[in-house]
Parts: sequence; structure tokens; C-alpha cells
Amino acid sequence: MTMFLTPIDFGTNPVPAEVLYNWKQRAQRTRMFWGVDAPTTDEDALMLAEHGYSVSRRRSGDVQCIPALPGTPRPNWLEEAPCTCEGMIGAGSALAPYGPAEILRCPATSPRLFWTWHTLAGRPMVFMVTPSRGDEPTALITLADYYAWVPGYPSSAGLFARPAQCPDLSMGRGPRIPRPPGRATEPCGRCHLTFDKPK
Repeated sequence: MTMFLTPIDFGTNPVPAEVLYNWKQRAQRTRMFWGVDAPTTDEDALMLAEHGYSVSRRRSGDVQCIPALPGTPRPNWLEEAPCTCEGMIGAGSALAPYGPAEILRCPATSPRLFWTWHTLAGRPMVFMVTPSRGDEPTALITLADYYAWVPGYPSSAGLFARPAQCPDLSMGRGPRIPRPPGRATEPCGRCHLTFDKPK
């Protein structure tokens, strides 16, 4: 998929992004392409099985990796998530060019929640996450406006490669590999692969 991500920070412009997903590999990569004036060239939300990383590549060549995201979204997360339908849009409307659409509100780690707007056939249109506070690292990007959607696009394994700067959490959670803070208490397991629900 391709999309535009809109920040809640008025000083930051929307950024183009792409999403690659391969359930056979248990992987998803969302790559944001920052503008030429930004110190960061691109940033990935990289989800590999039950582990997730925020990867930033700076123009200086430095790569920063923070293992603070949930794992890969489950293909049936719309059926499993405890969401409520808040509205429907009929086919033929300018707001539903791809067929009838529904707007769902879904709980996340309190007090956060997310909204998803998609066709009844499953085509994503809009996704929004509310931050729990304005200064959290993931608060910058909150609204995804999807553009192109190509189901079945062949994403090769190399596109989901974990940078060397990211710890290999798949080797276990022993004393040398700390668990990302806050992950154990987040109710992500119904939508994402997680430490406590890895399958």
C-alpha cells in the first residue's frame, strides 16, 4: 500500500509512506519518507513476528533502532479486535469510491484508541491512532490516508531485513536481551503477534 501520514504537530508536513506485508514471513514494514530538509531520510516501523522496531536512518549515515513496537498484525485482526462500528458510508459517495465502507473505533492501551475506515471488502482507507500524551515518540504520526492498494504484491524477504543496529529479540528474553518497556501490559495480542501470543 502507499499512503500519506499526517502528524498532529502543525510544524511537520505530511509524509509519503509505503506498507509492505507478508504473512507467510510474519512481517510488515511501513516506511516513511521524510523531506529533503529533514535530518532523517526515512523511518521504518518494522514488525517481524512477535517483535517490532522503530528504525530511523539519518542523512549522516547513522541508524537508530528502538525495539518498542508490537509484532506483525494478524491477517484477521479486524475480526478479532474488540471494535465497535461507529458509522457506515454507502457506495457511490465521494467518501466511499471503492464500495460501501464502515468506520470502526477500537481500544488500545488506555487512554489511547484507534479508528479504522475501510470498505466492507477489506480495502483500507484511513487509520488513526490517538496518542496518550503529546510528547510520546509515536505521537508525531497519527493519521494514515491510504492511496494505492495492491493485495498479493510479492514482497521478498530482503525488504524486511532487520538492521544490524536492532537487537535480535528472536533469540529469547535472557539477561542480555531486555524486553521492550511496557510491552507486557499492552493488550495488543488480538491484533498483533506478541511475546505472550506469538502464533
